[in-house]
Amino acid sequence: MELADFDYDLPKELIAQEPLKIRDEAKLMVVKRQKIEDKFEHRTFQDLAEYLNPGDTLVLNDTKVLPARLFGNKKGSGGKVELLLLKELEKDTWEVLVRGRRIRAGTRLTFGEGKLEGEVKDRTLSGGRKVKFFYQGKFLEILKELGQLPLPPYIHQELKDENYYQTIYAQNEGSAAAPTAGLHITTHLLEDIRSKGVNIAYLTLHINLDTFRPIRCKDISSHQMFSEYYEISDKTARIIKETKRRGKRIIALGTTTVRALESAAGATNTSTVITGLIRPKPFGFVCPTPTMSHEPSATSHEPSAMSQKGWTNLFIYPDYRFKIVDVLVTNFHFPKSTLLTLVCAFASRDLIFKAYGEAIKMGYRFLSLGDSMLII
Repeated sequence: MELADFDYDLPKELIAQEPLKIRDEAKLMVVKRQKIEDKFEHRTFQDLAEYLNPGDTLVLNDTKVLPARLFGNKKGSGGKVELLLLKELEKDTWEVLVRGRRIRAGTRLTFGEGKLEGEVKDRTLSGGRKVKFFYQGKFLEILKELGQLPLPPYIHQELKDENYYQTIYAQNEGSAAAPTAGLHITTHLLEDIRSKGVNIAYLTLHINLDTFRPIRCKDISSHQMFSEYYEISDKTARIIKETKRRGKRIIALGTTTVRALESAAGATNTSTVITGLIRPKPFGFVCPTPTMSHEPSATSHEPSAMSQKGWTNLFIYPDYRFKIVDVLVTNFHFPKSTLLTLVCAFASRDLIFKAYGEAIKMGYRFLSLGDSMLII
């Protein structure tokens, strides 16, 4: 499948530059996959609960964005440098993106008048650097004092309130970006959803900047995703198992939630049917410390409920067969992005491109701070 198939013209004026003051007043386009006619409805996010049924489970990614953007200087020369922390590779050693001149291995860096220092080690496969940090005290507390939230590169103005770039349920710190579909959720909306008898479950996937990295390969199947860390608790796995057993739906809030759930199901980009709901060693990622020591029985038809933690580089594109997710809530995504290919896999390329054309015509706001889509 060619990259050109996932390109479209996105008017710059539709790229949202600031959030709405009331989160759930965002527009919500409802996309109906099974309908022959009247495939689209135009609602607001406040109406989401109307499309959920008793016994369904809504799954949310509770990752929290780190203040991972650091401004400092090269020790000695004083040259300016900017770091964006992506993920911790080992204690106090991080993979980072670096902006500055002549940032070679061995370069010493200083931040906050010496409160935090770093040494550049070597390059990473993604084109970033490894940096070893030195400090007194607790790293996260220093980062909160010196760092800034990293906004996507297409947002050109600072947020008046950085809390707008965190979900209201953000809990586990570790992301370089927000799970943006969740930015529309309010406390009142969660109460409405619960009152309908819908389960709310949480998982964690820490997002790195691969979410903003465009696909470069002409044949998209050649694209390689970088790994992101995720955790699914035993409680969440049990809720999902019971929901599926009762024939109810799993609603994923955001593409990151989809990737975590499908990775845990042993997902591959084939039509192979996987027995078992959560597997300890799914294809496509390395799990250095699997939480379970055995695989589900190949002959069992009862989904197993297993907690899981590990790394996923699962890349979802059309012809992928979904194992867990039945309904998807997501924002409108960049052309030629892995997020767009995932959405096209969940519905179909033709339907999604018709929906995007409708959204452009109707003046929907696009990307991280924009409006949303419900695919049922």
